[in-house]
Amino acid sequence: MSRLKHPESHYLDLVKHTLLFGSNETRRNGKVKTHIGGALRFDLNNNVMPILTTKKLAWKSCLKELLWFINGDTNNNTLVNQGVKIWNKNASKEFLKILGVK
Repeated sequence: MSRLKHPESHYLDLVKHTLLFGSNETRRNGKVKTHIGGALRFDLNNNVMPILTTKKLAWKSCLKELLWFINGDTNNNTLVNQGVKIWNKNASKEFLKILGVK
């Protein structure tokens, strides 16, 4: 008898693979383990939104950011005015200058 794996198990497999085979890097948030190219696919037909994470999730901020993306907005002030601060450091003039963005 075959059983389909729960979607969360696919996420945990990817985390395990990253821990075993990923590379160590230092980023803005400190030291991280990274694995380029890992991907997960989910069926969204039943009005189910998979939220698989090892971190505490700020659901309202995620939803507001998702709607911001869907609307094609690029103005961080739209998010700031809604109390969402996740892009503040990446949208600063200093950060954009480092990237060479005018």
